[in-house]
Amino acid sequence: IRGEILTTATDVYSLGVLLYELLGDQRPFPIEGLSNHEIEVAVCTTEARPPSSAASDETLRRQIGGELDTIVLMAMHKDPERRYPSAQAFADDLQRYLKGEPVSARKDT
Repeated sequence: IRGEILTTATDVYSLGVLLYELLGDQRPFPIEGLSNHEIEVAVCTTEARPPSSAASDETLRRQIGGELDTIVLMAMHKDPERRYPSAQAFADDLQRYLKGEPVSARKDT
């Protein structure tokens, strides 16, 4: 969106958006009806809601809340340096989550 060089951080962000859409059944940023400039502002400056808050089903909200929200939001962090360093690191954290092991993702403090 900013016209910057594409990097691994870009790929990690895109994977985070894809997982967000799979979990929440909607995009992380409401962009329908917005101009290109408004989309740029929304994506570049607005923090996405946790995917659990976007899920339409209450049971699903409870299941994906917590660590899975944190994993997705870390992949989509505005600061590329705060994202996973690689798609493999992102996948590893998802595997740890699925196994019930501690994940490396942490909420912003």
